Amino acid sequence: MGLVVGFIVGRMYIIKWHEESEKVIVSMDRTSIFIIALYVVFRIFEKQLFSPYINSTMIGAFTFSVLAGIMMGRFISMRTKTKKVLQEQKKI
Repeated sequence: MGLVVGFIVGRMYIIKWHEESEKVIVSMDRTSIFIIALYVVFRIFEKQLFSPYINSTMIGAFTFSVLAGIMMGRFISMRTKTKKVLQEQKKI
């Protein structure tokens, strides 16, 4: 579940080549605000959403595992996009 969300979050970053500084730059698109707001709502209401299904002592572990998946999915997505940009510029 976290990996899927991570790939979606990784989609919100626009990665492109900046000619003047000769660096890869990252910017966000319009969906970023929606995704960040959705994440904040999830964090606020996670206990209410998952307590009927998950033991209250396991919610912390569940949250950490989902967040780890999100971070990994985001990392993989951004790495893939960065490699693509660098290959287009023939930097790697």
